[in-house]
Amino acid sequence: MPNNKVDFYPVFLKLQGKKCIIVGAGEVAERKAARLLECGAEVTVIGREATPGLLKLAREGGLEHVAADYDETLISVIKGACLVISATDDRAVNEAVRDAANREEIPVNVVDDPQLCDFILPSIVQRGALQIAISTGGASPALSKRIRLGLEKEFGREYALFLDLLAELRKRILERGSPSTDNKKTFEAIVNSEALDLIRQDKWDDLRRVVRDITGEDLDLEKYTSR
Repeated sequence: MPNNKVDFYPVFLKLQGKKCIIVGAGEVAERKAARLLECGAEVTVIGREATPGLLKLAREGGLEHVAADYDETLISVIKGACLVISATDDRAVNEAVRDAANREEIPVNVVDDPQLCDFILPSIVQRGALQIAISTGGASPALSKRIRLGLEKEFGREYALFLDLLAELRKRILERGSPSTDNKKTFEAIVNSEALDLIRQDKWDDLRRVVRDITGEDLDLEKYTSR
């Protein structure tokens, strides 16, 4: 039988306005920084030679760049961080970063080295507000990639549009003040309807009718048809 024990607890973090540190300033660090910035984090990158992309972000005020090789004198930069990512190809540096973060009780990720990690970063399929995370616990990044590519084909742009529509409907329906049991039935009815297929087929008039019949709401779908 398969072993159901896992080493990592899956969670989505709200990082808006939170201090996040990346040690290393290469291409991997640039990708990590871009993702953190998308989530609204306040990012500091430590690394003597940064990629052009990171330098551009620093010039534009998107992140802070500490142009230095990491050593213990930079512990003050790490203090107070929400999380630390070490993205260097020097194991000694990665271990030093791990040790410093552990002393400060800050979760740390060391890229491509799960044994040094408090948390790992999954492969992500994103369609608007929908995020599907895939992880093999570090056992096989190649398998994570294969699964991600498959999911990207299955979950298209229609899911982003559908979620935007559902968010608008949810706000309107909750404002009515109806009992939660009634709201739940309405939410499930629209999710289980043909609405998603109609978005996929660009049948907006039919979609408007289905939404109106199920929820009683007459939505202006023009903002969705132009996307």
